Amino acid sequence: MARNDAILLYGPLRPLLHLGCDRARSQRVSGKGFTVTLLNAPWLTAPNTQLVLSTLTGAGYEAYVVGGSVRNTLLGVPVSDLDIATSARPDQVVGVFEASGVKVVPTGIEHGTVTVVLGGAPFEVTTFRKDIETDGRRAVVQFSETMADDAFRRDFTINALYCDATGRDLRSCWRLV
Repeated sequence: MARNDAILLYGPLRPLLHLGCDRARSQRVSGKGFTVTLLNAPWLTAPNTQLVLSTLTGAGYEAYVVGGSVRNTLLGVPVSDLDIATSARPDQVVGVFEASGVKVVPTGIEHGTVTVVLGGAPFEVTTFRKDIETDGRRAVVQFSETMADDAFRRDFTINALYCDATGRDLRSCWRLV
């Protein structure tokens, strides 16, 4: 199946996202034929997390918490770090945060990653990307503008979960096989 066949799943995936976690971390809200899972986590409502996300979205870019932190919250497992995926290119991320007086460390520019440091806490911000070449361990990447491309390169688990700043928009992009 071609890379372009990756699709964004909203409604079909949402009911599956509870994965047995308790109601303190998420809740389900139903209405008009759909169910929404609301993520409720201290890391999501923390001022620094909100500042990172709002700085990017306020500059016109998409920004989502992605991967292990979303997965672990849904599973009731401790969250140790936050990764942010964005449509902004690394130089744009650096520019937006430096203009706001925020420390930015170029930790992996060639792979699209910079670390934004707020209140001593690191936030890895990585541009959406797709694999051009890979041996299964290392990849040559190309920056992308779509979440679907970014998710396609992640392993086929719930590590490709994305959450917006409100906790109301949980997304996963999976390839149909």
